[in-house]
Parts: sequence; structure tokens; C-alpha cells
Amino acid sequence: MDEDTEDSELRLYCLIRTDLHLFCLEPTEYTELMGKLMAQTGHAFVSALYESDNDIVDRYMGNAQPKIVLKAKNENVLRRSQKECKALGIACYLVTDAGRTVFPEPTVTCLGIGPVMKSQLPKYVTGLQLL
Repeated sequence: MDEDTEDSELRLYCLIRTDLHLFCLEPTEYTELMGKLMAQTGHAFVSALYESDNDIVDRYMGNAQPKIVLKAKNENVLRRSQKECKALGIACYLVTDAGRTVFPEPTVTCLGIGPVMKSQLPKYVTGLQLL
């Protein structure tokens, strides 16, 4: 994919906290942690779609439906990213796990953003690394 397409293509983003260690895989914890990681990213992607305008969702669904997962070192990164996206009018959704399985209490885990073109994202978000 060339850079022009990458910058103008609608994408969904999920920023997931790395301090929760959902991908530090010990063989005995592998299934539970990977399942939790996948469920949380799923919540972020689906919920961000529900926050978006129908026209944008239709355009996104009519194409390749790319999804990007980025690292957020802690909850503060998620909250700052949410604030910056909202200031620009970008749909986003902060996911809070209910605390029924892996976490002992409700825990903010990730942020879903979009669909949005990469070129429209706040610079703070574009500076985050891929997971």
C-alpha cells in the first residue's frame, strides 16, 4: 500500500494499555490473557463504529475495513488520546472492563477510534507504536 492510500483510507484504531500485561504470555495464562486482549480490542472496534456517523461507517464497511492496534503505556495515554480525538470531532470510545475475570475491579483497558483517515488523527496518536 502506498503512503497516499494509507493516509486517505478510513481505518479503525484501538489503543491498548501495555501496563496491564495482557500479552506477557506464560503458558498457563496464554488462553485467558489472549482471550481478554482480543475481547477488549473487539469492544473498542465495535463501540467506535457505534459512535460514528452512518455515512462514515458505510464507507468504511464498503472497503477493506483495516484495523490498527497501537500501544498505550497507561490509562493516561488513553484519556489524552480520547480528549484530543473528541476535540477534533473524531468518534472514539473508552473501554472499561467490568472486572469479572482477569481484573479484580472495573479497569479501563483500551480506546477505540474511528473510522478515520490516518491524516486526520491527532499527532499524539500517530506517534504511538504498533502493537
